[in-house]
Amino acid sequence: MNADILIVDDVASNLIILENIITAMGHTARCVQSVGQAIDKIREKLPDIIFTDISMPDVSGIEFIDMLKNNISTRDIPIVVITGVNDVKDVKKLLEMNVVGFIPKPYNRITVEMLLKNQLKYNSLRYEYDDLNKRYNNLLLEYETKIALAQQDVLIMFSKRYLLSRGMEEEIYKLSEGVKNLALALTFTPKYEGKISGEFHENLGVSVYIEPFVTSVLEDEDMEVLADNIYTNSAREISLYQWENYDGSGPLKMKGEDIPLSARVAKVAKMYYYNSDNKKELEDIRGTILDPYIMDVYEKITRHKNIFN
Repeated sequence: MNADILIVDDVASNLIILENIITAMGHTARCVQSVGQAIDKIREKLPDIIFTDISMPDVSGIEFIDMLKNNISTRDIPIVVITGVNDVKDVKKLLEMNVVGFIPKPYNRITVEMLLKNQLKYNSLRYEYDDLNKRYNNLLLEYETKIALAQQDVLIMFSKRYLLSRGMEEEIYKLSEGVKNLALALTFTPKYEGKISGEFHENLGVSVYIEPFVTSVLEDEDMEVLADNIYTNSAREISLYQWENYDGSGPLKMKGEDIPLSARVAKVAKMYYYNSDNKKELEDIRGTILDPYIMDVYEKITRHKNIFN
């Protein structure tokens, strides 16, 4: 492996010695004489390891290391201190900053070679671990996604059977489509754009569809199994908070935007769905029972289409 090593030292002769040792090992050595130059080199390309002196004229090595450790792009780069540090306080400070080693002056070729070999081996193992961890997390996410989709399919299937058995399937399906379309419209409004996820409308539509089954049929032990399921949790949230009124006069006295958005959207859609011929009555409860902003969005989009189809 050809590693890229950045060496920072204001003394040219020290740079030459370290450069010769490192290049003889088959690695690339980039040499600079100030922290400012080092930062420019790091911006060009992140090095595999940084060797830095502590005593430099522009910025001290400790300040430089502190800058690196507080930057998300550079905080994991291994740092070797290439100066003799006799002050115990400096040693303690540097160890707390997670430097990986010290090389005293004058340089000993064997010491430099051994430290560099060991650190590069550690780097390689760390990269392998990071890659394995990334692949594991991807597989876990894929597995969890499949489980969630399977749960969704099962919930929808049982919900459909439940609704069909009660002659409610077409009604609830249309309502869920209306809720989904209203929620989708909200994602493009100035108030909510970028503040709610792109899946919010789809999840809310599914939650409204399964809500009768979830709240009427599933037992507590069933909900424990589905504790992390976004659809059942959202369905129960709608069921619990849909009775809250925008002015705080509901049973739990929740008011305005303290009421979950899912419940406010579902409530507006339901009121229009079941009271479409009573526009005056709906207008009378604007700001008291229903969220006026969501009502405005509903009225705007329904000028052009029926959201419940």
